[in-house]
Amino acid sequence: IRGMAKAINNVNDAISMKNDIPKYYFDRAMAFQAIGDFPSAINDLDICISLDPTMSDAYYKRGVIRYISGLNEAACIDLSKAIDLGNTNAIDIIRVYCK
Repeated sequence: IRGMAKAINNVNDAISMKNDIPKYYFDRAMAFQAIGDFPSAINDLDICISLDPTMSDAYYKRGVIRYISGLNEAACIDLSKAIDLGNTNAIDIIRVYCK
């Protein structure tokens, strides 16, 4: 957890200097996911997607986190969007969990 806290702090510093870089929010979301802070991860992925609505990995990761969080319908929408944007990682997940 200490390593993730440091990663989060580093990204916070980067965001404070330039807050319109989608990758910063994506990276911080992955750190939040790693420590189990799913609401913060989803929030950062929301920001990431608002800055770059074509970032398929952001939809994919948000879909996975939403599924883990019990938000199945929203998860399937995100996973479907990830596929539409070319993310093939979501295909198997959507086949199994989104009927």
